[in-house]
Amino acid sequence: DDLVIRLKRSLKDEDVDRLAEEYASLVKSGRIHQRAAYDVETDHLDLPRLCFTHTRYHFGRIRQLIDSINACEPA
Repeated sequence: DDLVIRLKRSLKDEDVDRLAEEYASLVKSGRIHQRAAYDVETDHLDLPRLCFTHTRYHFGRIRQLIDSINACEPA
């Protein structure tokens, strides 16, 4: 049920925390976090991910989240 955004590079912890706060309205439960690939994934296993359980609302905010991710400096 998680929405997974693959990243080319890891983000700094403080950027992940800021994104989690700023985009909390997109999260159904838990919070946005950075992690490695899920066990069920089969491709691009080396890339980090931002993951969260999405509310399935406010899809336009996903684009804003992506823009905010792209503005972050890599870790």
